[in-house]
Amino acid sequence: MYTEIFACPETGSDLIFNKGNLINSNNKIYYIKDNIADLFYDPLESKKTSEIINFYTQYPFPNYENLENISSLIIKSKKSIFAEMLSHQLPPNKKILEVGSGTSQMSNFLSATTSSNVFACDATYNSLKLGAKFAMKNKLKGISFTRMNIFNPCFKKNSFDFIICNGVLHHTIDPYKGFKKILSLLKNDGIIILGLYSFLARIKNTLFFLLSKVFGQKIFLLDPHVRKELLLSSEKKISWIKDQYFHPLEKRYFLSEILKWFRLNNIELLNIIPPCSETISKNNKLFESKIDIDLTDIMNFELQMLSSFREGGLFLLIGKKKNI
Repeated sequence: MYTEIFACPETGSDLIFNKGNLINSNNKIYYIKDNIADLFYDPLESKKTSEIINFYTQYPFPNYENLENISSLIIKSKKSIFAEMLSHQLPPNKKILEVGSGTSQMSNFLSATTSSNVFACDATYNSLKLGAKFAMKNKLKGISFTRMNIFNPCFKKNSFDFIICNGVLHHTIDPYKGFKKILSLLKNDGIIILGLYSFLARIKNTLFFLLSKVFGQKIFLLDPHVRKELLLSSEKKISWIKDQYFHPLEKRYFLSEILKWFRLNNIELLNIIPPCSETISKNNKLFESKIDIDLTDIMNFELQMLSSFREGGLFLLIGKKKNI
């Protein structure tokens, strides 16, 4: 337990590890159970936040079906070119925070394939429990699991070398506020990997959802990802369909909006996935070089997303936090 980087989500004070739990300066106890530190704090008691937590409690995403050991997880993860590149290119012995880790498959993969210390954080206890159980079963070291509210972080500022937040902020009540909150946890010159839904790529999802009202959920068999997973159980397909088409809160973005987020917060753009220009597509380094894009690149990117059946309609931006 890395108590030196934890902070009380309510007061910001240090936390002390005592009798198997964490305690703040006011002697409030934050319990650790199933290898998960429960540091979730929501003073606003947002109904929408509770609704999202309940959604993922019922439909944990992604689940661990057919992933019985670390070898099967590595094989699955390496089917993603990005995940494999990330594993190979992460510098050694870094502190990595995955915000909104869900069932923490990415965190477990990085723990198994790198020498970094990985912190998997999510708001849904049930999802974290699946990830923590997998880590314990496979004796993974260098990984910890924490239940956390993005808007009330439980870590000290400037604690992490890398932050991964992929497919998360667009399911929160205030994505930009959440972005600024997690950015405060990143060290100067640290790297943030941010994945969000493309407005244009998700038009297909809206169309399928509307058609399902007429033809029923069999229409989702036209989703390329569902067709690809036909040999797997109905539980896995249901998990995907619920996450993609029936989520209680979803926001979508144009590339230019997120580039503005980066500019406003002094984040140097290093990479875009999928690439929006030939120059970027030839760059096999995720973190090493600053890139500049113009209006033509942005338009090319949006046209690419409009015509894409990219899984989930996600796009990723990678940036470096500069000294302010």
